[in-house]
Amino acid sequence: MRKGPGIAALRAQRRATLRRLGQLPDPVWDVPCLPGWRIRDVVAHLVAVDEASVKGRIFPALRADGRDGFERWNDASIARWAERSPEDLREGLARWGARLATMVRLTPSAAARVPFRAWFGRQPLLFLVYRRVLDEWVHECDIAWASCPEGRREPAPAEPGVADVLAAAVLHPLPHLALPRVERTTGVVRLVVESGSEGRRTWGVDFARRQYGPRVTVRPDAVVRVDAGTLALVAEGRWSPTDVRERLTVEGDDEVARSLLDALAPIS
Repeated sequence: MRKGPGIAALRAQRRATLRRLGQLPDPVWDVPCLPGWRIRDVVAHLVAVDEASVKGRIFPALRADGRDGFERWNDASIARWAERSPEDLREGLARWGARLATMVRLTPSAAARVPFRAWFGRQPLLFLVYRRVLDEWVHECDIAWASCPEGRREPAPAEPGVADVLAAAVLHPLPHLALPRVERTTGVVRLVVESGSEGRRTWGVDFARRQYGPRVTVRPDAVVRVDAGTLALVAEGRWSPTDVRERLTVEGDDEVARSLLDALAPIS
């Protein structure tokens, strides 16, 4: 994980979100988007998280009672913003996004590497930037699908630099979030995540040795190839592993591959 690409992706994704929101008529902001959330609630969430990050209030929320505790904080945090006008919400998104990017830019690289423990495991502080990009890109997809329900549920196009950050944001917490749930004790999977023109990330899983990451070089029993957007939407529960079989390729042992793909989906 590097700070420069993280900041660039943070800014690029915010521009993409603002561009999409700028195309929405005001009445559409009240369309249901996620369970219990309208489009305006999703935008309020993005603003509230940026504001809390800049002011340092995000850290107690992340250390709360697991992901469920953080989601409860999410629901409460949007109250200050949710009923504001679309213009105010867009302005808040632009202002607090710029402040967050500036804060990250001014943070020394050594400080960005300091470990921090939360519901996603022990990660460097810089991971929060990568996680922020993932969260916002997935929410851009939510907004796109809610505002055009008759269209195909295709992933939002990722701005340059964003796809690679999406892949990293999913892969780095995988050993803590997903792999402990896998009961398989044999087999090796190689996961190849394509980021378009930005290249690819290769990540191995050795179920027998309980080893994970780019350093797993044992010959795999299965190779799974998937694009970063599909990986992100499965990991964030928008698509199921079964739904995306046509969006990925599996070479080798399908059962070994399925063990990893099933683990990617969040616990319901």
